[in-house]
Amino acid sequence: METPLRFYVDYNDMFEEANGETWVEIPPTLNTLLMNHLRSGLPIVVYDYDGLEFDAVAKFDERYQAWVGVPDWSTRRDLPPSHDK
Repeated sequence: METPLRFYVDYNDMFEEANGETWVEIPPTLNTLLMNHLRSGLPIVVYDYDGLEFDAVAKFDERYQAWVGVPDWSTRRDLPPSHDK
């Protein structure tokens, strides 16, 4: 099984749709080298520098013209903070 790509996110940039789906934007400037690998439905990991990460699924949001991650909230992992900013 292949290791999913990891994308930095800012959990302050979360959105909730009317249907209850929640997603977080994947900032392209902080994930430059990985952005070309994204495709809708791709399993990924989203994380922040404080060590909070979730399994997620990539999705392109047409309305905002941005890649987002749809986290699976049941997969929360608290890891040591990263110093790789």
